[in-house]
Amino acid sequence: MAKIVHFDVSRGLTIMDGFESDRPSFGMRVELEDGDDFSEEVANAIETVNGIMMLIPESDAPQA
Repeated sequence: MAKIVHFDVSRGLTIMDGFESDRPSFGMRVELEDGDDFSEEVANAIETVNGIMMLIPESDAPQA
């Protein structure tokens, strides 16, 4: 079974021409073990990232 060895969560706020974009970001590095199915582990990693992204609250940045 693959093991998560690193993850980070961040948020970026882009302001251009009066448009604000609140962009959460999540990254994860996974180490595979012998016999792990690459495609299956990629799918599991994406599912984990998507689940965590849903937990990141909306920014309190003022809306124009």
